[in-house]
Amino acid sequence: MRKLLLASLLLTGCATLANTPQQERTAQAAERCRGLLPADGVIQRIEPDGKIWVAGSTGTGNFQPFFACVGAGGPQ
Repeated sequence: MRKLLLASLLLTGCATLANTPQQERTAQAAERCRGLLPADGVIQRIEPDGKIWVAGSTGTGNFQPFFACVGAGGPQ
């Protein structure tokens, strides 16, 4: 019984690892826009609703071209 419960928990946990459609769209756009990230910019995570978190030591204004590009779905 214990093994069955453990297997069930593992399968349930793995099922939740799939990205949402919003995460996929954002990830694809972010990859196309990666050249606009500041040199020290790093994508930290993409939330289920598609919100993207980045980090770097440069000011937040230096990320605006990247965010604009991602928001447009990629380079235009």
